Amino acid sequence: MVSEKNQWWQDDREVAELIWCAAHVDRIVAPPSSQDIKPPEDVHHCDPESSTENLSDDYPKIPPSGREKAEQKIPIAANLKQPDHAPTSPQKPESSSNNYSSPIRVPDPFPLPKPREISKALLPLSKRVSGLLANELDIDATVEQTAEANGLPMVAFRSPLERWFEVHLLIDCSPSMAFWGDLAEGVATLFRWQGFFRDVRIWHFDTTEPTPQLFSGVDRMERNVRSLIAPGGHR
Repeated sequence: MVSEKNQWWQDDREVAELIWCAAHVDRIVAPPSSQDIKPPEDVHHCDPESSTENLSDDYPKIPPSGREKAEQKIPIAANLKQPDHAPTSPQKPESSSNNYSSPIRVPDPFPLPKPREISKALLPLSKRVSGLLANELDIDATVEQTAEANGLPMVAFRSPLERWFEVHLLIDCSPSMAFWGDLAEGVATLFRWQGFFRDVRIWHFDTTEPTPQLFSGVDRMERNVRSLIAPGGHR
């Protein structure tokens, strides 16, 4: 029997640890002391010539390729002059598209100010009146007259409705009035857009001569002043 004084374990856990240590005592190695530790030998310190000789003896020699031969012949400069400033990224050359420019057409603004208000002011001139010639078939009158004539065809005609006025613009083509040429063209364009008038024409007259001269059309053909008078008075 072991006395309680000689019993060095106190509980079941210590007994279990004791049994585990006894079973694995062959695997437990005591740490070495500092005196027993020796510096490791430099296994890599060896003569480079001998190492290359040993490697060459162990491995078969491979003939160098053509690229390796060319690289061996290229001299390498030992002292390269350093640049004074840090290298910058090379500038890309400007492409031809950046240097090339194509012209574009920008339309001029309409020379006549407030064309919408002017169009509204011209609405009273848009009414239609009977024409001078009765050359349009009147169906109702034809049926009525044919019935009154006991089936005998009686054709009746009437004057068609026409636009009330036609517009002829007189433009002074003297040098002092050249500034207003675009404005006059704008007025003629606006009148044509409306569709209110029978016809829109432009006449030019020159006042530089003692006797004013009248021209018509783009060809500037000389006309008589009486050409401006309309037969029906709707001009």
